[in-house]
Amino acid sequence: MPFPDRATLIEISRRTSAFDLPELSQVLGGDELVEFQKIVSEVPVADHVNEFAARIVLATHPGDEGQTDQVAKYVSYGASPRGMQALVRGARIHCALDGRTAVSIEDIRRVALPSLRHRVILNFQGEAESRNVDQIVEEVITSVSNAVTA
Repeated sequence: MPFPDRATLIEISRRTSAFDLPELSQVLGGDELVEFQKIVSEVPVADHVNEFAARIVLATHPGDEGQTDQVAKYVSYGASPRGMQALVRGARIHCALDGRTAVSIEDIRRVALPSLRHRVILNFQGEAESRNVDQIVEEVITSVSNAVTA
């Protein structure tokens, strides 16, 4: 990321060094939040959708049969089981917000990048060549999607 110019530095200073506290208002209470979490956790996920999510997570690991060339060459560590949890939970939320009753493969695709981008760790070569983790994860999503629909 390039260093900010003078105008941007001034704006950063204005936004971050003032003593004005923002006014906050409660949107929902703790009990309501817990209730929403329970509701979302009950949105069903079919076996084939879980399988798709698992394939994506595993394909982020070098040495997995579903790995892409970029994963094999530039990734040190792939997503963990928490990555799988993030995929399924995020997909459930998208499904519920869309008013649907079951998670789809498309829901998994929608949340895969934000769920996994920070969970894939580049190796030395990937860092040295400034490889983009987002591009690697997107390639994994495309590769797994193509393998599943083939």
